[in-house]
Amino acid sequence: MNRDTVVGFRSWFIFFVAIGMMACSGQDKEPQAARDLSLARDVEGDIDRLSEAIAAYRKIGVDFAGVSSGKRARDRAVELSNLTGMIENFKTAQEDSLPSVAGAILRVAPNYEPVLHRLGHHYVNRSEFYTRAASKWRDPGMTAKLLRVWTFQDSLWSGYSFRPTHKDRAMRDALCGHAIDVARMLEGNKRYKEALDVIGRALSYGSGKYELAEARVFGSFYRFRTGDSDGAVAFAKEALENENLEDPLRARAYHTMGLVMTYRYQDNNLVGDLDDAIKSLNEAVGLDPGIGDARVLLKELRKVRGALQAS
Repeated sequence: MNRDTVVGFRSWFIFFVAIGMMACSGQDKEPQAARDLSLARDVEGDIDRLSEAIAAYRKIGVDFAGVSSGKRARDRAVELSNLTGMIENFKTAQEDSLPSVAGAILRVAPNYEPVLHRLGHHYVNRSEFYTRAASKWRDPGMTAKLLRVWTFQDSLWSGYSFRPTHKDRAMRDALCGHAIDVARMLEGNKRYKEALDVIGRALSYGSGKYELAEARVFGSFYRFRTGDSDGAVAFAKEALENENLEDPLRARAYHTMGLVMTYRYQDNNLVGDLDDAIKSLNEAVGLDPGIGDARVLLKELRKVRGALQAS
């Protein structure tokens, strides 16, 4: 190997080593950049600290210019900088004008937490009454409108990264409750498959054990109505594991289990299924005496059981 070849080889070797060291240096900086980015997001969550959040993101963008978190910080600083003239209008916005004011902000700075949370609660609070009214009156126009609101609400949060904070956990449970209200509205219109799909979203949002148990109670019935008896029983049993579940919800879970076992008895004529149905319905009626459908079915099944004993 001649001298020129050796020199050339060394030059390329040094070049690749330098590139490798630069890459490693960037990789080493990324964890710290990500931690700083998370801290800046904490500041961003307080609408009164907007300027402080912008400064924090800018600093990360400068200190970690060569890594991905640094780029995200620079981009976020630009987005938040464009909000400074819009915040006062948002703070004073009345509920009727909130969607348009908040929408304008979120188009500039997607997932801006203070605005997103307020808008999310706005839709939750507005929908709670109207979804139940739509279920009671079975108004197709109102149902369609409330479904569009839910679809928009769901899409609002699709790009948001929830964190283990009290505020985010409360929002997740509020979204779970919104989904349950929508599912019950669909149930009132006998649209059980759609109701079950919405319950799936409720379960994806829910954070608290109680909220998840409540969603499973309703999901149990929708699974039964869509032909998934095993899934219905599984959901009901999971819900009943929550000792704090209110009696009317526990009664509903037992009622669904009673329905499943009644159908199984009708299909297979196994006395064990009949006994299980009676047992579940007894629990339902004991927990909620006003659950008329369960009481009527229980009376009929007791007659059947009595006839079997007499024969």
